[in-house]
Amino acid sequence: MHPRRLLTFALDANAKLPPTPPRKPAVPLEAPEFKVDAGKLKLGERSYAQCVLCHGMGVVAGGIAPDLRASPVPLSQEAFVHIVRDGSLLTRGMPRFAELSDEQLDSLRHFLRQKARDALAVQAQAKPAAAN
Repeated sequence: MHPRRLLTFALDANAKLPPTPPRKPAVPLEAPEFKVDAGKLKLGERSYAQCVLCHGMGVVAGGIAPDLRASPVPLSQEAFVHIVRDGSLLTRGMPRFAELSDEQLDSLRHFLRQKARDALAVQAQAKPAAAN
């Protein structure tokens, strides 16, 4: 993920832009306490279609918005609803999705957690190969 920066400008200023910090890949959260319900994944995947523009294809963010595989927010149903449906982060650029039902939001959480687990499994498989 690209680090976020806030740039300000002044007329007739001559300061140089500091170097961009190195890119840090998102690290998916393990969260074993979250039990993924396989029956909710398809609805969650369909609901994610509204998120893909900002949060990325396959739930891999490109830097515009947080990578939801690495976010603790989907672990809490209350926090997730507060942000996604109620719009608590509107001032930070996160739109409100008031049309999403409780079922869609819950399924979306399960889909996001499964994608995080899939990414962790791929990373775990790649580690032994990288050591050789």
